[in-house]
Amino acid sequence: MANVNRPQGAVPVGTLGASGWNGKVGAYLTIDATATHIGDFVKLTGSSGTTEVVDGQDCAGMPIVAKATASDTTLVGAVVGFSPNPSNLNIDGLFKAASTNRIAYVSDDPRTIYEMQEDSVGNNMDADMVGLSTDIITGTGSSTTGISGQMLDSSDTGTAGGQMRILGLSKRVDNAIGTYAKWLVMINTGEGAYNTTTDI
Repeated sequence: MANVNRPQGAVPVGTLGASGWNGKVGAYLTIDATATHIGDFVKLTGSSGTTEVVDGQDCAGMPIVAKATASDTTLVGAVVGFSPNPSNLNIDGLFKAASTNRIAYVSDDPRTIYEMQEDSVGNNMDADMVGLSTDIITGTGSSTTGISGQMLDSSDTGTAGGQMRILGLSKRVDNAIGTYAKWLVMINTGEGAYNTTTDI
């Protein structure tokens, strides 16, 4: 059976050490001109809120994040949801539209394991790539579902210092090695452990 081409960005499925993902998240402010969706990896911008009040919450001092792109090295995690927008409870209120201010809830535990689909452009990932790293492709999120379009870059696998460490194939009955396979990954160059050698 062929794998379904259905990118969902990064979906938390567990943590290192075989524990399940417990749903713990951190709150981050996102205020830039880029639309951000559930499942998007986000990066620190090096700034925080000042006097912003977003969706009724005081965001002074809240760290600011923006949607990550390939090669960004300050990833903090993937968005799992946004604060409710009282003025828009429709589908398009489930994600951050461009040039709007939202509070994003991010799975920021650096030990989080995510499931992500490969893009299968150039080549497919294979079993020998487990343990290597790769980058993400930005993708375009859906304004219909609010879900991310980010995927693993199949043709970038093995790049030294890639954003994602490949842990293995996601073992599901509807998933197999090949085109559009879903893989288990962890952030490889993130800020969650705050162990970089230079300031942001």
